Amino acid sequence: MDHFPGFWVVLYLWQPKACFFVHRMNCVVSPVQTSQIAHSHQKKAEFRMDMSYRIAIDCGHGFVKGLMAYQPRLLMPSLIVSADETSDTGHIVASESLDRVQWTGQPQYRYRVGETAALDASSLFSRNKAQDRLTRDLTVIAIDRLLPPEVLAARIQLAVGLPLTWYHTMHQAVADSLTGDVRVNQRQLRLHTVVFPQGIAAVLTVIPPGSPSGLYGVVDVGYRTVDFLIVEVPDHAPPRLMGSWAGTVELGIAQAMQQLSNQINDQWQVDYAPHELATKLTITVRGKQQSIQVERQKALSQWQERVTERIQTVWAPILSRLQSLIVVGGAASILAGTVIGTMPVTIAPESQWANVQGYLQTLESGQ
Repeated sequence: MDHFPGFWVVLYLWQPKACFFVHRMNCVVSPVQTSQIAHSHQKKAEFRMDMSYRIAIDCGHGFVKGLMAYQPRLLMPSLIVSADETSDTGHIVASESLDRVQWTGQPQYRYRVGETAALDASSLFSRNKAQDRLTRDLTVIAIDRLLPPEVLAARIQLAVGLPLTWYHTMHQAVADSLTGDVRVNQRQLRLHTVVFPQGIAAVLTVIPPGSPSGLYGVVDVGYRTVDFLIVEVPDHAPPRLMGSWAGTVELGIAQAMQQLSNQINDQWQVDYAPHELATKLTITVRGKQQSIQVERQKALSQWQERVTERIQTVWAPILSRLQSLIVVGGAASILAGTVIGTMPVTIAPESQWANVQGYLQTLESGQ
């Protein structure tokens, strides 16, 4: 339990009173209230440049998810390439479409991000997140995309996450790397960052207060990694993390996409990067459209078997005792209808957003 200090904040928030926090800065409220306020007759919070804004970013290996109160959600591919290092193709991209990032005391870097970087970028996957400039700068570009256009300077309270088994050794260094003054395009930002363990933050959104007592399994299926944990919910008390049943394995959906990429290359002798195939059902091969649905289904089925077998092996002694086995993450829907051992899988509502919603709710508590 000592490896996941952020879990104690989550436990505090899990109590019913946490759902009714209203905070001074920005007059922001918890995510469970945001959708209600958006449809009410209350006046929107006015954004002022001399105030702080609370923002949660889940910079995953597949997609970046971003949330802040009163603003539309942000969802974009986790693709970023330095325009300064790709001069052979960068000249054909309009200058205004480039994102510029400059941290105090460091050079300015120019980037193409999201779909504009699809042909040149590779999916982000660095185990040393604190030293990963691309992930760091993609995170602050996401902040820039979330903020209203009238905000030219702001203090940002930022929440991000790390896979469970990376959290203990990396969370402070990642927080430090994302804390400081940075200019992003036309905005001057001052960041203070906190880091939460993935999966644990999702407990707030997938196991709400008042849930029946018992053991709950939570599996967070991402692009590169799969986090898993078991939480015990006692009667009339906050949940308790069972640390011996928690961990991370590198079995994300990227494995299926790499297999699909290899199959396409073998069959048609054409190269498609794994991240390009995430949503494709057809590809272009020498001027013709080719369906890849059969190859895609084969790759996904084999990946599904590997994931379920690993979870079944790790949780074998306790699996049948679970009250529920809940799956979150961007690739969660692929496990819909799956039975692990004898335990049916439940796909969480808005599974892709479970972690980032937990980050924001925890951040907004002021704890």
